[in-house]
Amino acid sequence: LILSHWERARASRSRRWFLVKTLYFIATIVVGLMNNLAFDATNIVLSGSLLALSGCLDLLGYSLLIFLPAGGLLYALAYLTYGFKQAMLHNYLYGFNTFLAVEYLAATTSPDLLAGYLDRVGLGLVVRLVNNVLWELEGALDSKRARGVDLKWSVKGQAMALIDAVKIMAKRLNELDTALKARGLE
Repeated sequence: LILSHWERARASRSRRWFLVKTLYFIATIVVGLMNNLAFDATNIVLSGSLLALSGCLDLLGYSLLIFLPAGGLLYALAYLTYGFKQAMLHNYLYGFNTFLAVEYLAATTSPDLLAGYLDRVGLGLVVRLVNNVLWELEGALDSKRARGVDLKWSVKGQAMALIDAVKIMAKRLNELDTALKARGLE
């Protein structure tokens, strides 16, 4: 999914919009530091609206499927242990806000532009590595689908995809380690 959004983002390499998205991400962090549930709820609505307006409504749905059960389970355990605490609810909402803000920034910015900016702080290689791993994983999953393996929302399918992702990432990191050592970097 994120690869299709990156393909659309490649067409628009607007540095001005990247600045706006970065400022929104920083604003999300600041709102989280305020420890105010009303601000948290407003930020969730704003994040959802930005994702919808950017054509990333599918990512919003997947983020709900990913974050709400896992975060909800942690919140439920904290609730059962300590009872209702406003700080725990704030942390849950703040985590979701941050997740949405990172998702918005990453999905609507081309990996080339993002890597170019992160090169200034030494993290551009990470974006390039993740981009390459995602493309390779997509190819591996497509070949499995072509052989008739069902990867749709089943535990077995998701486990197979996760194992493929880990194998590809380990292989790429090993290659990167070898290349850096060959250049004299430890």
